[in-house]
Amino acid sequence: MFERAILHLNLDTFFVSVERLRYPALCGKPVLITGHAERGIVSACSVEAQRYGIHTAMPVRTALLRCPDAVLLRGGSALVAVLALNPMMGLDLIFGQNDSFVLCWILFALLALPKLRKSNDHELAEQD
Repeated sequence: MFERAILHLNLDTFFVSVERLRYPALCGKPVLITGHAERGIVSACSVEAQRYGIHTAMPVRTALLRCPDAVLLRGGSALVAVLALNPMMGLDLIFGQNDSFVLCWILFALLALPKLRKSNDHELAEQD
């Protein structure tokens, strides 16, 4: 039996990923992108920061209470601006050229996966 699979991509961490291209030492660390350190809101955050319950639009002070070791970065770098103006260019860094990719919005996209054959261990054993 074949089924079609659609992967929903939440690119809320996109801007963090761009900064990690510039600063690889940020990989694996909780990162917050903000407009104004400590008085603003979280514009984007890494998966590591999300594990502390941090999310977009949360006040930075609240985020820092949840994760005092979070790295704060001010948003608006030139590279982020270029990639934001052309999201396909930025997403191409992640997916390469793929005809099954559909950009729905700058932070959300769909990727159709190849048809997968559903099987269980019993079926696999019969094929051997």
